[in-house]
Amino acid sequence: MKNILLILFIFTTTFSNAQNSIEEKLTTEIKGINENLNKQNTVLRSEIENLNKFIITITDSLILKEKQNEITELWEMYDNNLVKILQNNLKFAQQNSEHQYSLNLIAMWVSSQAAMNLYDEFLKTYKLFPKEIQNSEKGKKLKLALEKFKNSKVDSKAPLFSLKDINGDIIKLSDFQNNKYVLLDFWASWCGPCREDSPYLDEINRNFKNKGLQIIGISRDENLDSWKKAILKDNMDWINISTVENKSDIENEYFVWGIPHRVLIDKDGVIIGKWKGSGLKNINSIKEKLVDLM
Repeated sequence: MKNILLILFIFTTTFSNAQNSIEEKLTTEIKGINENLNKQNTVLRSEIENLNKFIITITDSLILKEKQNEITELWEMYDNNLVKILQNNLKFAQQNSEHQYSLNLIAMWVSSQAAMNLYDEFLKTYKLFPKEIQNSEKGKKLKLALEKFKNSKVDSKAPLFSLKDINGDIIKLSDFQNNKYVLLDFWASWCGPCREDSPYLDEINRNFKNKGLQIIGISRDENLDSWKKAILKDNMDWINISTVENKSDIENEYFVWGIPHRVLIDKDGVIIGKWKGSGLKNINSIKEKLVDLM
């Protein structure tokens, strides 16, 4: 019996060491592939942070606008690099699909802004994994995430919902079809980036609400008092819904992991825009989209 246990221990240890060796090798390879892009993004983040500190001291509105535009351009470069990194990771996973490591490598990206237009590549990569990897715990989670990704991506029919708003009225997405564009804003009172965008959303609301836009704020606040106070303080003069109060799974239906997360739905009930994260880059993209539509 002792000999059997010893053999099992040796086998398990040897297998574990081999797996660790493979993972170390793959990690080194993908780090090398993305090294230059990661270095570029480190520099870009530093430049953005320095500019953010500098604009606090600016009093001239023209210079302020100029520096804000610089920050937006830097974020554009940063985000483009993230897309390239993700594309490299997907290609690498396709070439090394026999390893669990490859699934782990792409799974962490599936809900990111960089993944927004790469659903087909994710699905292609997933299908290359052998059944034992697809059926692993992480494989099943990725499959479920891809299903939510597919159902909530741009050009998909928006998942319908019927939820009670802050005033107790029932809000149905279907009521806005053939009538208004709908901008869903997933947020929370404790989310700093969400609150920083509030003035811009207020501006969007004032400029477009009479042209056919309805904003619907969807909060994940567990403290409903904090939620209500934030709505008043930030002048959120639009429909406001609490996922907690409704015990709603709407975030899962729209594949929302991080916040802020915005979804634009057209009058036919089709998703025509998604933005993950805060900042002027995304806000300006939303504005441009609305100007084109209206």
